[in-house]
Amino acid sequence: MTKPPIKKIIYSLISLILFSYLVYLFNVASLLPPVKTNPNPGEKEIVGVFHLHTRYSDGRGQIGDLVKAARYHQLDFIILTDHGRPNYACLQSQGWREGILVLAGSELSTSRGHLVALAIPDSISPIPRIAEEAARFIQKEGGFTIIAHPYSKTSWTWGMENEIYTGLELIDADTMLKKRWPSLWPYLPFLLFNQRAFALKMLTPFPSPFRQWDFLNQTNPPIYGFFSCDAHLMYKTLLNLFCLRLPLEKKLPSEFHASRNLVFEALRKGNFYNSIDAVQPAIGFKFWAEKGKQIYPMGSIIEIFPNETIRLKIRRPESVAAEIYLLYNGKKILASFDQEINYQPIQPGVYRVEVYLRERSILPKNIPWIVSNPLFIRMAKNDSHTLQPTTSF
Repeated sequence: MTKPPIKKIIYSLISLILFSYLVYLFNVASLLPPVKTNPNPGEKEIVGVFHLHTRYSDGRGQIGDLVKAARYHQLDFIILTDHGRPNYACLQSQGWREGILVLAGSELSTSRGHLVALAIPDSISPIPRIAEEAARFIQKEGGFTIIAHPYSKTSWTWGMENEIYTGLELIDADTMLKKRWPSLWPYLPFLLFNQRAFALKMLTPFPSPFRQWDFLNQTNPPIYGFFSCDAHLMYKTLLNLFCLRLPLEKKLPSEFHASRNLVFEALRKGNFYNSIDAVQPAIGFKFWAEKGKQIYPMGSIIEIFPNETIRLKIRRPESVAAEIYLLYNGKKILASFDQEINYQPIQPGVYRVEVYLRERSILPKNIPWIVSNPLFIRMAKNDSHTLQPTTSF
């Protein structure tokens, strides 16, 4: 009996390996459900992406490339943040482009790390390099600041005056891509036929910024959390990964400056939530408080008197199976699969929401699909502007 040629054995093994690899890719892609487009047509939200780089600094693409990707993902706005102190060309590129609101700030290299300045005039004077001086200067000019990628790349050195910053980035795609790149090579074919799957395979848990965020909001509130794209290339792949969603009562005005002010003020006040839209659009999530007839959106500071009742309201998107976590001072106090929650807090503190997908999904179960900005409840008699940390009710 003659033995099969060695070449035939090798070809058979290679074919088996390739077949197994293709089956594996197919199984991974099957975990990504079809996008439910506009699942709640009655909801009024605008959605955009924050922290983008172009050829004005170290990005690989032009603004037109970003606008094209934003139109593909049906975004309402994008925020450019090219490097500089500031980057004047980037600031002067703002405007409406093909139905996309293009906003801009600058990513600054400071004494403590990278700091993003937003809502600054395009004629602003050069910004100081000392982080605290930069933040105060930007505030004086009508802008606000966000600490960029605090635990990666150019990490942030924490100081004592954290209340002068408006927010910090909780996660950014550039860090995820660089951190996970050695293990992403098996998924490179997804770049050709399923870019959503490739983007989601980049993700890994990111606990450190969340812990620091919760700590800062107990000591130096309010600090708002931002999902950051930090895209330098692969715009079509990354521009629907991490989104900012702003619940608004009406569409953006056609006049540029009115739209610019509307978006930047919502971000400045924390009136938005973060979502990983590459797995599913998160439209329909709501988190607010009611005190009598008064309604307080995300980001609000609410003062209450003794024996005064306040209720927290949560509504998750109904299009998918998901679990709601309510957190108090960074600790989980409630978990529910209900679509709506009506909760009465009994202590002042910092309350925020995370939503996790619980259906078959490519998104790891320990990574939140939605992260709200907090509601801050204070006793009216407390004039110190510092919340007292507590660990339980």
